[in-house]
Amino acid sequence: MKETARKKMNPPKKRWNLRMKYIVFAMTLALVPLLISYGIFIKDKIEDHQNYIKQSLREVSDQIAASDMIQDKLASGSNDGSIQTYVKDLLDFLDNVDIIVIADQKGEKYSHLDTSQIGQIFEGEDKVPVLEEGSSYYSVKEGSQGVTLRYFRPILKEDLQVGFVMVGKYQSQIIALKGNILKQYTLLLGGVLLITLLLSTYFAYRFKKIILDMEPEEIAALYLQKDCLLNSVQEGIILLDRNHEIQEANDRAKEWLEEVSNEVLLKPLLKFLEARQAIRMQEFILGEKKVLITLRPLLKDKLYLGAVITLMDKEEVHEVAKEMLGIEEKNKNLRATVHEFKNNLHVLLGLLQLEEYEEAKQYILEIQQTKIHRIKQFANIKDGYLKAMLTSRAI
Repeated sequence: MKETARKKMNPPKKRWNLRMKYIVFAMTLALVPLLISYGIFIKDKIEDHQNYIKQSLREVSDQIAASDMIQDKLASGSNDGSIQTYVKDLLDFLDNVDIIVIADQKGEKYSHLDTSQIGQIFEGEDKVPVLEEGSSYYSVKEGSQGVTLRYFRPILKEDLQVGFVMVGKYQSQIIALKGNILKQYTLLLGGVLLITLLLSTYFAYRFKKIILDMEPEEIAALYLQKDCLLNSVQEGIILLDRNHEIQEANDRAKEWLEEVSNEVLLKPLLKFLEARQAIRMQEFILGEKKVLITLRPLLKDKLYLGAVITLMDKEEVHEVAKEMLGIEEKNKNLRATVHEFKNNLHVLLGLLQLEEYEEAKQYILEIQQTKIHRIKQFANIKDGYLKAMLTSRAI
C-alpha cells in the first residue's frame, strides 16, 4: 500500500520524444544567435537614430549661426521679431527639430515657441558654457516645453560672439521613436521565430518518418535484437549494398570471410548480382569447402537496394540429412512392429472365436519366448540407441 501511494505521489517523469527534442534543439540553435544579433542590431539601430537626431540638430544650428541677418540683429540688439519669423518658417520644414531658441550674450530670447517668452532671459543652467566659454555641446534638460535634447552653439560675427542658438528635440518623441523601433523589430523577431518553429516542426516530422516513427531507444533495441537474431542461426548471413559491398555479416559469416577473401566469395556470384537473379541452395567451392549458397536480391519499388547471401556448409547439411534419414528408419521399424503386433492380435482373436483356447494359450507362450530370446540376443550391446534400434527391427 505504501509503495502504491508513493508511486501515485511521485509519478514517473514523462520523457520527451525525438520530435520534441529536435524542435527544442532547433529552436535553441536558432534562438541564441538570433537574440544576440537582435540585441546588437537594436542597440546599433537606436544609436544610429540618436546620432541622426543629434546631427540634424547640429546642422540646423550651423545653418542658423551662418545667417547674416541673425548675426546683424544680435550684434545690434534689434529684437524686432524678424528672427522669430525666420525661425517659425524654418521649423515648418524640419522633421527632427521641435524647438529653436536664439538669444544674445545677455541671454535675452529673440525666438521661442511661446511668443510670450520673447525678450525674457534664458534661464536654463546649461547656457553657461556657451556664454562663458563659447563652446558647442549637447544637453538634456527640462525647460518650459518639457524635457528636451538640446544642442547649444555660439553665434559669431567677425570672430566675435554675439549670442547663441539652442536647437532641441522633445525627449518624449525620441523615446516614442525608440519604442517604435523596438516594436517593429520585435515583431520581426517573433515572425522569424515562428517560421523557425514551423520549419523545425516540419523537418522533425519528416525525420521521424524517415526513421519509421521510432525513438532512438527503440532503434538501439531493434539493432541489438537484429544482431542477436543474426548470430543465433548456424548459417552465415551477409548483407550487400547496391554496389556489392559487404555492409553486415553475422558471426558465422565472419568465420567464412576469415578463410576466404571478399573477392573470392563474390566472384562466382557476380553474374547473379548484376542480373538481379535469385538462386537457392546452389553449390559452390570456396577455398577447400563445398558451400550451398542462397542469394536473394533486395528490391523496393523496382529499386535495387542490395542483396542477402546465405552460406551453408554442405557437409553439415549432409549430417542433418543423415539424421533425418535415421529418424525415418526408426519410423519404418515402428510401423513394422505395430503391423506385426496387429497380426498377432488377429491370430489370437481368430483362435478365441473358434474356441481354441489351448491353441491361443500356446500361441501367446510362443510369442513371449521369441521376444525373450531376441532381447537376450542383443543384451551385450552397450549402446542403448543401437540396442533399441536392433531390437525393434527384430521383433
